[in-house]
Amino acid sequence: MAEASSVASASGVSEALQRLTVTVAGDDAERLGAALVDLAPAGWCEQPMSAETTVELWMPASDVAASSRLADELAQRGVAAQITTTAQSDDWRDGLRRHHQPIEIGGRLRIRTPWVAPRAGLIDIVIDPAMAFGTGQHATTKGCLALLIADPGGSLLDVGCGSGVLAIAGRRLGYDPVWAIDVDPLAVDATIANARANGVSLRIGGRDAHRDRLPVAQTVVANITAVPVMSLAGALPEPLPGRVILSGFRPPDVARVTQVWGVLGYAVVDRVDDEDWTALRLARG
Repeated sequence: MAEASSVASASGVSEALQRLTVTVAGDDAERLGAALVDLAPAGWCEQPMSAETTVELWMPASDVAASSRLADELAQRGVAAQITTTAQSDDWRDGLRRHHQPIEIGGRLRIRTPWVAPRAGLIDIVIDPAMAFGTGQHATTKGCLALLIADPGGSLLDVGCGSGVLAIAGRRLGYDPVWAIDVDPLAVDATIANARANGVSLRIGGRDAHRDRLPVAQTVVANITAVPVMSLAGALPEPLPGRVILSGFRPPDVARVTQVWGVLGYAVVDRVDDEDWTALRLARG
C-alpha cells in the first residue's frame, strides 16, 4: 500500500504550502487510498477512525484550485469526500519530523529518517520521506516487515515497492536476490535512491503486475490494496512462490483475499493486525 508520507523533506523546500484535509466514510477508505496513488504521488498522512478516514496532503499554496480539482477527481472515481484547506505555516517541517519517528520491528530492524541517528545492535535502514510513499510508519508496512523477519532467506519479489523499504529490509535480512517493481516511475526512482543510500543491491524496475511478466521468486510481498492483492494471485508465473506476504487491506477483506489465494493452494500461517489493517503470511502446501 502506498503509505502515508510527506510532500517534501524537512529541509530544502521553501515554497509556501497549503494543507488539504480529506474526509471520507470508512467504506470509501480503500478507494480513496487507491485514488491518491495517482492523485497525490508525493504521499499523504492517514488517520483512520471507526466511522470515517481522514487524510492530509500538502500542495503549493499558489495552486488555488487544488481543493476543487481534487474533489472533482475523487468524485469521478466514485469517492464522496469533504475537503478543507488550511494555510500551512513554516513550522510544518517540525511537524514532519515529529511524524516520521523511527520504528523498530521484531528487535532486529530499525527504520529511520536521515536526520535520526542509528542505534547499535539493530539492522539500520534509512528512508528519506521526501522521495515517495513513506518511511514505514503505516501499520501495513510494519506488518509486512514483521512477517519478513519471521523466516528470511531465498529470493524475494516486492510488488508495488513504493519507497523500497520492504525490498531494502528484505535484502538486509538476507533475502537474495531481491526484485523491487512498481508501475509508478516516482516509486522506482525513490527505491533506487534509497537502495543506494542503504548500500544494498536490488533489481529494480518499472513493471505493471497485470501486464508484464514478473520475476520468479521464492517469496513475494505485496503491500498494496485488496483488489490488486487478489489480482496478483493470477499474475504470478510458474513456479509459484512458496510464501506470499500480503497487506494493504482491512480485517473484513481477509476472507475474500484468502479465498482467492486458497485456490492456488495457499493457507495462512501468520497474521498481524494493527490499527484496523491486516498483514498475512501465506504458504503453499
